[in-house]
Amino acid sequence: MKNQLVSRRNLLATGASALVFNTYALAGQTYQSPGIYIEETNMVPWQIPSGETLTCVFIGPFFDREMPSLLVTSSLELESRTAATHRAQYKELFDCVRQYFGHGGRRAILVNQDVTGAAGLAEPLSIADDLQFSLLCVPLAHHLYPGQTGLLRQIYANALTACEAQRAMLLVDGPSPAQAAAWKSSIVLHSPDIAAYAPLLIQPGSSSAPMTSLGAVAGVFNRMDQARGVWKAPAGAEAALQVAPANAFSTNQTEHLTDHNINMIKAFAGKGTMIWGARTLEISGGAYKYIPVRRLLQHIVKNIELAGADRAFTQNDQATWDNVKMGIGNYFHTLWRDGALAGAKPSQAYFVRCGVGETMSAADIAAGELIVELGVALLRPAEFITEQIKFQI
Repeated sequence: MKNQLVSRRNLLATGASALVFNTYALAGQTYQSPGIYIEETNMVPWQIPSGETLTCVFIGPFFDREMPSLLVTSSLELESRTAATHRAQYKELFDCVRQYFGHGGRRAILVNQDVTGAAGLAEPLSIADDLQFSLLCVPLAHHLYPGQTGLLRQIYANALTACEAQRAMLLVDGPSPAQAAAWKSSIVLHSPDIAAYAPLLIQPGSSSAPMTSLGAVAGVFNRMDQARGVWKAPAGAEAALQVAPANAFSTNQTEHLTDHNINMIKAFAGKGTMIWGARTLEISGGAYKYIPVRRLLQHIVKNIELAGADRAFTQNDQATWDNVKMGIGNYFHTLWRDGALAGAKPSQAYFVRCGVGETMSAADIAAGELIVELGVALLRPAEFITEQIKFQI
């Protein structure tokens, strides 16, 4: 009778035991006769939890004194933890956060930024490393500094740096059709981690001045993430707003803004107001010009990186590589099953590679580096996008 060897990495998914059929030798242990043997292992399958997508950072003068970042989870808590005089002074800022909660927002981190100094909102941001967030906006940027190109560019550069550190997305107010080309070339950085929206919004039946759309848009992001997943575009009929656009653009103006990757907010007769666009400010084309593509990939990589922190000080050997591949494979399989990935079967939806001669050299292993290459077929476009993740162990 021939020996039948069963791969342990395929069996580990069922628990902490490997079941071996008709195998005479395994891991140095010799068995005297054919049969079924159970070998206990200490390898725990690697779990990758779904990470944070329901927190938005708001930058602005929330307090009249130095304060650490404050987490609030409702408009009521916002009112109770801030001063009435300050809310009146910076009404648009606080209205933005209220709109966020009113449109489905779950958690808001208020980062206090003084606007009275020379640099104002262009001061470098200070956000604690342990605060996890997926969205960020600076609601008063255009309101306080209209036409100040250099200052606005610095504000967005600082905010983008904070977003890149968290694999988050920066939301900004877009320009009018006449200003689109100049705005895009001189103010906003071209990045797949920025999304712009126009026009400003108004409360139906109100005589109040137009307000930023960013709070309402961020709330819709949260609402869609909860209902459908981070891979669903925050646009269309499901992205309805309770407010109205301050300006009604013509078809030509709308097309002009769309050509500059500005996402429109439009009112439709009998259907209400909707977000009508899901593009980033990535101008080189490719998959990253779509918000759900960029956000899903950033979400995947961030979750794996956070889970990978547990791999520190693990032995860099075949058992660990198999366990890492299995854990990431299980995570991808769940995403595919939930509809986040394209492909009729798992092999068409994702792959995970990790091993000597495959993703690592002997020198990498000697340096304590565990390198994983992964690929996912995102829904638009339906082609593999690859990333390489490196862990120090």
